[in-house]
Amino acid sequence: MAWVGADLDGSNKLYSNRSASCPSGWSEYNGNCYHYVSMPMNWASAERHCMFMGGHLASVHNLREYHQIQHVIRTASYRSGRTWIGGYNAQKTSIWFWSDGSQFYYTNWCRGEPNNWRGTQHCLEMNHDGKRKYHTLYVFQAVKGVMNN
Repeated sequence: MAWVGADLDGSNKLYSNRSASCPSGWSEYNGNCYHYVSMPMNWASAERHCMFMGGHLASVHNLREYHQIQHVIRTASYRSGRTWIGGYNAQKTSIWFWSDGSQFYYTNWCRGEPNNWRGTQHCLEMNHDGKRKYHTLYVFQAVKGVMNN
């Protein structure tokens, strides 16, 4: 479920506070703004960047939201590449959380997942291709009007 490429207009300014809509280039769904970031980084760095901007890596709570995030990824990248989202397991194999604090009740795991391969899989990504990679792209999610400048 990935977002340092949030420089929306090349001016190094982020979306202004308290707007009623999402900025140009972002997608709105269910009161949230979504933005795909094409700069590879590890999960913790991607989440930290999202928090700096006033949000978190995207969380997925149902099939419609899953499809919306997939649409954001495909629209921005013209493919369905590996993308970080906000799920993590806090080093406990069977207990998962969303970085935004929302409940983790919807799952859409690939067959055989989660399997904590070699004890190193503690973060969640969409569009996993089976290849091992520590730095991937990410999708940023923020509530409309609460992104930081």
